[in-house]
Amino acid sequence: MDKPKREVVSKEMRSRLLTNRHGKLTTDQWKDMVTEPIIKLLLLMVPAVLFFGPLAISMTVRVLWVVGVVIVILMIIPLIFRARRYARAPIHFATLYAGGNPLTPWLFWQADVLYTEAGESIRFGKRLAPFTVLRPNEAYSVYYLKEAKVNVLLSLAPAAHQDSDLWQPSESFHARQAQRS
Repeated sequence: MDKPKREVVSKEMRSRLLTNRHGKLTTDQWKDMVTEPIIKLLLLMVPAVLFFGPLAISMTVRVLWVVGVVIVILMIIPLIFRARRYARAPIHFATLYAGGNPLTPWLFWQADVLYTEAGESIRFGKRLAPFTVLRPNEAYSVYYLKEAKVNVLLSLAPAAHQDSDLWQPSESFHARQAQRS
């Protein structure tokens, strides 16, 4: 017996769709976008710790405290600016189509590519949505962010799904879009 189409969209994706439809990021999406550079900053600090580690042992507590405060400030300032930027970032909605050969879970490192009705490709270099197996040439309702160099996939669901009306942009989505663009 076939499963009903209702089961195709996970609970996590449903909650993301219900939040994104109002032009908002979920708390998890916002945290992921804001804290993304922390990993890069920490990786950049590893050589400094290895190089200055022996020196730190001989430093006084006062100097270590000042260095610690400077490091924390250098990490917090970019986070504050990112938090403001993503709190005000406009979310975009489109009905996009999976290509004839969409990505499989084994190719998770490659960018997702979806297509407009006119055949124009839209690449998603970042993904904040749970992985969904796309069906070839099927239409999807997609919420995403546009960044400087890459699009960020926030949520998607089959456009032909029984609950797709619940996930369409709301009036507040359009108001936010006009205000933030």
